[in-house]
Amino acid sequence: MRFFKRELGKKVVVKWDDPVTFWGKTIEYVLKEGLAKKESIGWLEYYNKDVVIVKHEKCKGDKEGDFTIIARSLITEVRVLDD
Repeated sequence: MRFFKRELGKKVVVKWDDPVTFWGKTIEYVLKEGLAKKESIGWLEYYNKDVVIVKHEKCKGDKEGDFTIIARSLITEVRVLDD
């Protein structure tokens, strides 16, 4: 998944696979069910070669609020929303 500096601060939809959903389950269960599909909507706050950080609407200021940190290897789709 590619990101560009011009996308920082833009509202995005990030679709990703969540491996944590099956915490405590058996390998057989995980293989049968697959990873949970998640979607985060918010502003692209930061990215590097390993992670993407999406800041959600309920954030207050620059350093407080609800952020989702997603490993880039788990991302299946990113779409920039119209302003």
